[in-house]
Amino acid sequence: WARTLDRLGRSAEARGIASQALREHRQLAEAIGSRVHLAAAAQAFEHLVPGSADAEPVAELREEAFRDPAGAIPAFIGAAMRRAGFFAGRGEVEEASSQLAEAVAQARRLAADDPDTYLQSLAHVLGAGAELGCTPDPLGASAEAVEILRRLVDERSRADLVLDLALMSVLHNMRLRASGRDVAAMKGFEEA
Repeated sequence: WARTLDRLGRSAEARGIASQALREHRQLAEAIGSRVHLAAAAQAFEHLVPGSADAEPVAELREEAFRDPAGAIPAFIGAAMRRAGFFAGRGEVEEASSQLAEAVAQARRLAADDPDTYLQSLAHVLGAGAELGCTPDPLGASAEAVEILRRLVDERSRADLVLDLALMSVLHNMRLRASGRDVAAMKGFEEA
């Protein structure tokens, strides 16, 4: 809700809601002994309530991942991807690339441990990284994302991912076209 209000230009209201949400997350963290949700919320509201976190949220999620991998790693991946987007938007490509590399590494780890649950997430992280342009090989990352989604649709009958596959394929083919590979791109556009 705070993010929506902020996008609507109602920043003062957004800051109030974000502050309240962070207070509640802090109470929850103390009650359950895990700071995963607090760190994720602090990262999400960082622009509304600067300095609200006890520690840098992505770093805190990284530490929590060692204590509670199942709960913290997915939250860490999301936070690292948001940070990568933030840095990319400011032109800080090196920092964006670093955040993205950590997110991809953790997404690969999850997908290797539990492919049925996390392969789709790996494809989305790879695709988002390619879209940000902060990966060493954006074309390779988008190709891998398309291949993962295609496998999930074809081999595991994941019809719910057909739209994701089509969109990722279009983004990949746009990259192909931008790299001068028009014939391959047109073939891919037809398939999508």
